[in-house]
Amino acid sequence: MTPPFDDLFNKVKQNTSKAAEKVNLATKIAKLRVELQTQKAERERHLKSIGEKTYAIFCRDKSLDSKVVLEEVSTELNLIDRIDKHMDELQTEISHMQSDFRSEKDVVDAAGVRDTGDADDESEDE
Repeated sequence: MTPPFDDLFNKVKQNTSKAAEKVNLATKIAKLRVELQTQKAERERHLKSIGEKTYAIFCRDKSLDSKVVLEEVSTELNLIDRIDKHMDELQTEISHMQSDFRSEKDVVDAAGVRDTGDADDESEDE
């Protein structure tokens, strides 16, 4: 039978390891969120570019020919489509990591650990 101190030490070691894993997971989630925000900004930049190009075509031709507009903005449209797919992937990955983060229920409350005493401890007091 192991002394209560060893049990406590093992639980502390185990919980410290789990805490480190949680910090690591939280860091990865934060990095993915930053990447997601970067992708959103990039998407907004391409949308603005589409608007500017479309307006430039209108000012030049005083009308909008869909073929001309599509030729001018097709690159941005394709990039936005790729960004949208990447953002969906990032959001899915974040959701999975968050569910992993929340599912950790192995943390032990140290307040529940009691020293039951050993026979050696009792003999020292006498």
